[in-house]
Amino acid sequence: MNSYKTALVEILKNKYLPFILGIPLFFCLHHYDGIIGDARLYLLQTVYNIHPERFLNDPPFMYGNQDSYGIFTSIYLVFLKLFSVDLGSEIFCFITQFTWIVAAIYMVRKFTQYSYCRIWYIPFLFAFIGFFGYNMPNANVSFFRYVENFVCSRSLSFGFALFGLGFLFGNRKKISLSLFLVGSLIHPLTAGWCLPLWLFHYYPKTIYPIAITSLLLPLTYLLHKGGFDIYPQDWGECTQKHDVTYEMLAREIMGILYLGIVVPKCTGNANVRKLAKCFFWVCLIGLYWSATGGVGKHILLYQVQTWRVEWLVFISSVLFFLTIVFQNRFFLFSRKEFTNYDFAFVICSFAMFMPNYLWMIMLPALLLFLKSKKVLSLKTLLILLCIVSGILYIIQSYTVMLMQDLIPAIPIDIQSVFKFSSSIFLLHFVLLLMLCYQINFLFDLKTKVFLFVLVLAYCAVPQFLLIPIFVVIFVATKHYSLKKLYLKLTTFVVLLDCLMNFDYRESNIFVGFPKQTLYFWFLTLLFCAALFVILLLKRKKKSKIYAGFPMLFYAAFLLFFAMDGYEHREKDLIQAEKNIDVFWKETIFPQVENRGKIFYAVSGKFSYLPRVQFLTGAYFCETTHIGEPLFENQFREALKRDNFIFYKANLDSIAQKGTYHKFMDQATADVDFLVDHVNFLCDKKEISHLVSSLDLTEFKSVDSYLMPDGQEIKLYECR
Repeated sequence: MNSYKTALVEILKNKYLPFILGIPLFFCLHHYDGIIGDARLYLLQTVYNIHPERFLNDPPFMYGNQDSYGIFTSIYLVFLKLFSVDLGSEIFCFITQFTWIVAAIYMVRKFTQYSYCRIWYIPFLFAFIGFFGYNMPNANVSFFRYVENFVCSRSLSFGFALFGLGFLFGNRKKISLSLFLVGSLIHPLTAGWCLPLWLFHYYPKTIYPIAITSLLLPLTYLLHKGGFDIYPQDWGECTQKHDVTYEMLAREIMGILYLGIVVPKCTGNANVRKLAKCFFWVCLIGLYWSATGGVGKHILLYQVQTWRVEWLVFISSVLFFLTIVFQNRFFLFSRKEFTNYDFAFVICSFAMFMPNYLWMIMLPALLLFLKSKKVLSLKTLLILLCIVSGILYIIQSYTVMLMQDLIPAIPIDIQSVFKFSSSIFLLHFVLLLMLCYQINFLFDLKTKVFLFVLVLAYCAVPQFLLIPIFVVIFVATKHYSLKKLYLKLTTFVVLLDCLMNFDYRESNIFVGFPKQTLYFWFLTLLFCAALFVILLLKRKKKSKIYAGFPMLFYAAFLLFFAMDGYEHREKDLIQAEKNIDVFWKETIFPQVENRGKIFYAVSGKFSYLPRVQFLTGAYFCETTHIGEPLFENQFREALKRDNFIFYKANLDSIAQKGTYHKFMDQATADVDFLVDHVNFLCDKKEISHLVSSLDLTEFKSVDSYLMPDGQEIKLYECR
């Protein structure tokens, strides 16, 4: 047995193993989805850098360009020149993702050394990769993911930031600062948050002066100059109420409480406490600015999107959580009881990392840290489980009866009820695990097996909501000599409930988690199998060749498996992106100099994105509004064009998202509809030309172009 442990330790300490297994695991979870999302913006900004004349009178470039705040498009341009728009974008996306995972591997390695958990490096890494995998609950800030499946400055900036954190944990002062600066140059709103972290870590005396200065910054709205003001009421969606703003604030508050209270209370490691303090102050400043910018509508703080600090909250919290778990593993396996600190840590961590954020559960749990450490009795755990089971049963019964129209609806958001129900399910699961842990020390093998089978049955078919209450009563009967009458009554009620209609009840104990969760665990088991085989061969064959060959074989197989599915685009999108290459050197109909006076109505994959379709400016596009919180004049110009297109009048009414997409679907199919709107724009002198794939006799055709897909496009002139 000792030989196995020794071999396992040697394997876990192998410095190449995390790269050989971690990189394929990462690419099993991340793909390439094409020129979508913000990739369209970066592509156009890159074209603008070399062909600014193409975007004359184009709203997103008329009054300023957010690309001027970073160097990302300059790097992107190199790949587009070396390859093509299609291939260059895919290669660059792969490189940014590769940079991210290598940086993450290095950061986790340094953190495990920093927190004296080096032997747990690989479990740390697997947990980190899985937790921040694509579409996982906490792998994003709002709709911005930490690792995007398209060309995006955030992903590359995160990569340099993670490298910087790794060097920070390794106490490499100058290198970490340099990496943070490079990451900030790529995207200042992401890696830029690491600069105060670096300052607080190496110069802790600066914490309070900077905190006080940060406290006063929102008061600059009293100056009423430029960004130091409150958004005007008519500056579009910037001034509207956004539910996501309050949701993000709740997440950040939970993160700050976790860093400021839970981590210091649950670890005795001085290094971890010091680092948690630095993260706490950076995130606290970010929270305050998020509130004053996002809710208070301070122009500058809103524009710099201070809520992006949330990525530091979750990246750091996961590392601290894993450290505390592994540092307390010996106590966990040696003790037969939990303390109130253990319970509070489990509940707070659960509330922090689950898909639905349970601040209502986290706040009471934090109160347990105010008391001295005490043993959490089995009786207390049983009572808690009964209460949670009862709440869950009431919620589920209410939703079932509501869906069956058995009770009148009350004014409450049903989605909120489902979110709360999903979270309670997960809390229920945690309490059951804690109970099972104590059951293992209380009963004989036969009784333990019986209870464990019941718990597993509940996890597999959680529609039977009263099974946990039966388990509680059974344990109380056995351990506390509760009257058997209660057990008989509970058995009858449970069986009766199982006969009821439970079609609308939750059917998955992990409700709230995406399917990627199960996929990740499957991959993790596959990778653990690789480790086990390597371990066996290394034990039997001391030669490095015999030990290294299966490692490389598994790595090659898994990397092939990952890269085989890397191309995740639909076939029509692949073809559409290849067609874009034609317009890299020269756009369509270059004789029209004022590109913002051209209205496009061309069918195809990018019908609603003519700026991307032809790599040029346009009168209007679905992305025309992007960037308007930074430039008021852009917002007002885009709003005017928006109103002229949809309403044929300047109503100062903001169209709903997706409206232009629907408009173009109709405009490229209905000639009369298109002619009516184009005539209006021509009469208003808003446009001078129309580019369309339709045959229109109402306008003068001055040129035509044959697309790579065989579609003929005509340039029409306003009469």
